[in-house]
Amino acid sequence: MATASRASGQSGEAERLYRETLTIRERLVKAEPGNTVYVRDLSVSYERLGLMCPSDE
Repeated sequence: MATASRASGQSGEAERLYRETLTIRERLVKAEPGNTVYVRDLSVSYERLGLMCPSDE
């Protein structure tokens, strides 16, 4: 949903959803740090949230 919000120009909603997902994934990794799927998903959340930041270019 966050990606769809971002694509439709609703950056505020997209960021809110990305942050919500990030919080959930951080909890999952904390509960099961050896679960590589959770760790990968967390990295994807950080990447997508980073894409919301304005570029220096």
